[in-house]
Amino acid sequence: MKKLLLTLFVLPCLVVAQQAPFGHNAKWIFYYDEFGITGIDSIYHHTNVTLFGKEWQELKRGKYNHLIHVRTENDSIFYLDENNIEALLYVRNAPVGFTWQFANYTSTYTCADTPQVTVIGVGYDTVSGQSLRYQSLVNIRDSSNANYRISGSHVLNEKIYDRLGNWPGLGTYITPLLNLCGFAKTQLTYPAYSLRCYTDDSVSLFFHPSGKCYIDLSATTSERVQFSVHPNPTNGVVRIESNMDVQEVTVYTLQGQKIAVFSKTTTLELPETSGMYLLQLTFSNGQTLFERVVRR
Repeated sequence: MKKLLLTLFVLPCLVVAQQAPFGHNAKWIFYYDEFGITGIDSIYHHTNVTLFGKEWQELKRGKYNHLIHVRTENDSIFYLDENNIEALLYVRNAPVGFTWQFANYTSTYTCADTPQVTVIGVGYDTVSGQSLRYQSLVNIRDSSNANYRISGSHVLNEKIYDRLGNWPGLGTYITPLLNLCGFAKTQLTYPAYSLRCYTDDSVSLFFHPSGKCYIDLSATTSERVQFSVHPNPTNGVVRIESNMDVQEVTVYTLQGQKIAVFSKTTTLELPETSGMYLLQLTFSNGQTLFERVVRR
């Protein structure tokens, strides 16, 4: 009888010890440099939603109002890409030698290979008094090139913390970014991101040397612009919907070249060349926001 009672009391403790889903009640605050536009922004757990018969953590980026959907299954973290196709972001506690495909191949920038990474090492960093396990990764590379460029169509950070995901600070984002292998001798150079701090239900982690974390929250909720750009991807024409008037839209290439300016319009046509473009939108309240758009 004593053994039976002991078993009944131990089992609930094991359940409580399970890891929370990735992104649950989490917030990342980070520095960004997006084609010369710099600042501080956040990604935070907005709500939970059911998509395609599965429950997802819906993360929201404050500046762009971008939504990012992630879900956890055992130790595997999945996300929805720009086409709402599920892909494996990473695996917590993955061992050395583990290899996986983290994004679907796209020919947007003439990259040669399907994106994949391999764990080449594991270790621990102490951040704000917390021990964080990380995985050292290597992206698939073009070994025939003297520069050993990343040859997959997307880039994943080559240091991933099991708890935090695809961060911090080697130029990548919480989800994989398109690789620019068709344009430069090195892989992705812009945009660039650096994690300042991370919080969830049980930890607060500070990565900035000052030990501080801040974000501009000067605008009230009623003053903040809510907008969407669709369709995205597009065959050429995009439309802008927002709660404030659009004063101007400037179109840039990913290399920062200004190629078009539209005034007081909510419908515009992108260049004929396929690829990703950055829209700089200025609204009637003076706010300037940005949106990435893919031209098929």
